[in-house]
Amino acid sequence: MLEPDIEIETIKQLYQALGPRVPLRIDPNSAWTVETSVKVGCALAEELGRGGYLEDPTAGLENMAEVRRRLLAQSITTPLASNVAVTLSRTFPAQ
Repeated sequence: MLEPDIEIETIKQLYQALGPRVPLRIDPNSAWTVETSVKVGCALAEELGRGGYLEDPTAGLENMAEVRRRLLAQSITTPLASNVAVTLSRTFPAQ
C-alpha cells in the first residue's frame, strides 16, 4: 500500500491510460481513517464512480457507514465494498 496521495495519483493515471470503460477499484485493506477515506473518495469520484468502487477504506461497519454518509453528503455515489468489515463475529446480531 502506498501513501493516499500516491494511490490517488496512481488511479488517476490508470484512468487516463485505460479510459472510462475499464472499472477501477482501490483497496487499502482498512488502513485509512474515516477522514482519509473521504478525502480519497472525493478525489477519485470520477475515476471510481464509473463502474469501480472503494473497497475497505476504513475498519468497521460504523466507520464504513460514516464514509458513505460523508461521501453522499457531497453527492458522491461511488460504491463501497467490504470483505473485512463484516467478518468479525461482533458485527452479527446475537440470536
